[in-house]
Amino acid sequence: MRPEEYIDAIYRLALGRAPDQSGLNHFRERMLSGDCPTSILKEVLESDEYQNKKSSPMEPREYVGILYHLIMGRLPDPEGLAHHASFIESGGCPIKVLECLISSPEYQSSISKRLSWPSWCDIVTILSSGEVQRPRYCTRKSDIHEWIFDSRVLTPDARVSYNLAQAIRILGAECIALVFFMGAGDYLMMNPVLSDLRKACPGVKLLGCVSSSKDAHNSPLVAELLACDPNIDEVIEYAGSPGSDDWRHYNYQDVLFRIPAKTIVIPMLYTYSLSARHRLLEFYDLFHLPKPSIVMAPQLHINARAAAECACALDNITSNASSSGKDRIAFVHVETRSSCYSYNKTDQLVKRLVDNGYFVVLVSQASSSDWLMAISNSDMFLVDPMVFSLPGSMALFRALAADYVGRFVSITTPSLFWHVSAACNVKNISLHHRHDPCVHNTHYPNIHLLSFCDYPCVPSSNITIVPPQYCEYDANGYCHYDDRIIVEAANALFEV
Repeated sequence: MRPEEYIDAIYRLALGRAPDQSGLNHFRERMLSGDCPTSILKEVLESDEYQNKKSSPMEPREYVGILYHLIMGRLPDPEGLAHHASFIESGGCPIKVLECLISSPEYQSSISKRLSWPSWCDIVTILSSGEVQRPRYCTRKSDIHEWIFDSRVLTPDARVSYNLAQAIRILGAECIALVFFMGAGDYLMMNPVLSDLRKACPGVKLLGCVSSSKDAHNSPLVAELLACDPNIDEVIEYAGSPGSDDWRHYNYQDVLFRIPAKTIVIPMLYTYSLSARHRLLEFYDLFHLPKPSIVMAPQLHINARAAAECACALDNITSNASSSGKDRIAFVHVETRSSCYSYNKTDQLVKRLVDNGYFVVLVSQASSSDWLMAISNSDMFLVDPMVFSLPGSMALFRALAADYVGRFVSITTPSLFWHVSAACNVKNISLHHRHDPCVHNTHYPNIHLLSFCDYPCVPSSNITIVPPQYCEYDANGYCHYDDRIIVEAANALFEV
């Protein structure tokens, strides 16, 4: 929760109105300079305006719930909620509930444990290593004393590196909260570093904090993948939101209300630039870890539910492909979350693949594809994201790659299954729909680009420049390739 949101909640809780601009600015500056948020809450509740009201403008149960969130950093237990709400309903003064929570053993014990931590200036020095753009300020939530590197102050060309082993030793930290605001494909690309981070931080819990917001920078599905990752001890969802035009300025303040004491809060940052070699290696730099000599493929972690989903679907696909006499499988996913791109000739592409002897496994929502009804089940299998879990679809991809060695190709956009194909070392035709000079940051040897422009940083054997007459552009400037070119590229992979 950002300072502005905290102050707004206090005003609406106590005074029944939005904060005036002067009050908002005053309390915001106090919070950013390290003032205790509960002291601000208490000050508002002791103001003349509140004293003249002498009653809560909210329903008692809602009022008590917000007090617990603002003071204790958690939801109220049923007994506490019922007790305090009943007190207010019977005419008790709401400020007494505040005083009761602040004086509780839970709150006092939490504060006494956390006040022994060093100053934020010391922690910035410990966490920073190498050439770092030092932040102008960093956020400190004084009454809880978790410590957070505030990425909102970074300039576009700033590089950051955390020496966590040193920080843990000096601070005596018990947990590291890794704050994710990225897509599922981004997580797969960087996840090999987590096993090395786990080894570098023995005895410390790794918390995976994932924004619940589905936006241009983040997919909530990352939480589902982290829950399967053996290197993550606990997954915590937080209420995040995009910040400014720089994706690294993501608002993850709510993390502070959801994590235990003695936790170092680390946003998962990286540099995406012409000078960067690969995204994975950027994360090794971020965590001050020795870089591997080669770019490792993503790791697929599959749970029991995903394995069960996969087994059922695999039987269906194998049976139908065999009965139709098709010995090649084309796995197709031609949509992206971050750019809202959806290939506009999917129906033609599927039909042409079927005509060329492929059994097609298509990832798409059934509700948005009426034409699917015209495709026989003996020629295609639909993986509907509204029905299949993400780990389940990844497990299916891996199983097909194992069962159809040399007879399996994936056709994707530069998104999730681009990285899944790399994990399985499967030939991939990538529809590069927009210009991206930094594409080498995310490229793998198994990826063959279809592109409307050349990228010198990508090996010439891994890219096909599509002639203009086979490119169609939409209102966003995104390219939609002729389906004939795509199928020809897939066929060519089998001829190599």
